[in-house]
Amino acid sequence: MSLLGGRTLVALDRSGLLGVVLERTLRGRKARARERVPLHEGALEPSPGETNLQQPEPVRAALRELSLRLGRPSRVTLVLPVGLARMAVFDVPDGTEPRDFVRFRLGPTLPFPAKEAVFDTLGKAGGRVVGASVRRSVVAEYEDLAAACGLGLERVDIAPLPALALRLDEAPAAAVDVFLGDVCFAVVAHALGQVLALHTRFRTTGKHEAERITRVVESARRALPGPVAPRVLVLGTASEEVANHLASVGQPASSGPELLLVGAAA
Repeated sequence: MSLLGGRTLVALDRSGLLGVVLERTLRGRKARARERVPLHEGALEPSPGETNLQQPEPVRAALRELSLRLGRPSRVTLVLPVGLARMAVFDVPDGTEPRDFVRFRLGPTLPFPAKEAVFDTLGKAGGRVVGASVRRSVVAEYEDLAAACGLGLERVDIAPLPALALRLDEAPAAAVDVFLGDVCFAVVAHALGQVLALHTRFRTTGKHEAERITRVVESARRALPGPVAPRVLVLGTASEEVANHLASVGQPASSGPELLLVGAAA
């Protein structure tokens, strides 16, 4: 099968780096390589407002190792951890630029000046839009990391927006997606390509974490129309325990960290 081009994507989180080489063929996207390099505790601490690379050299070493395993790509797309962006759902009026509206509504809620933030949107004016903001200095940390490792950047994305965009394009009748990061998680209820509810929470430790996430899922499900049994998709590192618990309470879940990256290649 002849190849039509490919992308190298790297997702970063506190526990490690995940890389995927995706190749586009006549039958769709195919992962040619998937590698993960762990990080020791304290090297990378995802935070929306503070320094993320607490120990830069171990993170650089991990990215260089990952690059080597993935075939030394010259350019990559970085997917930054869940929890770096502040996200909310807005009803954007017709004739209004979504990004301007999100900046107006989300900017005053930030714990730092709005001029220090980058704003992005998912959706169109005249409907419900997911708005997100992230501090420029935080993004710059990761951009500098890639440059220090000799990697050019195609794009920088913030999880879970790329995967959510892909899920909305699939337009299922109704779904609840759990995007699980090491530090934060996001739960999104959507139907027919429109986000109806979005919840973000910091992770906690302990045996009740899976039950806590399930309660947030149940809250999101109440936003869906009609008596539906939404599909739950669990993504991200350390997702197996949560997926198993969701299945045990009648919410079948599938686990696939690489899907956080596939959305960024769309």
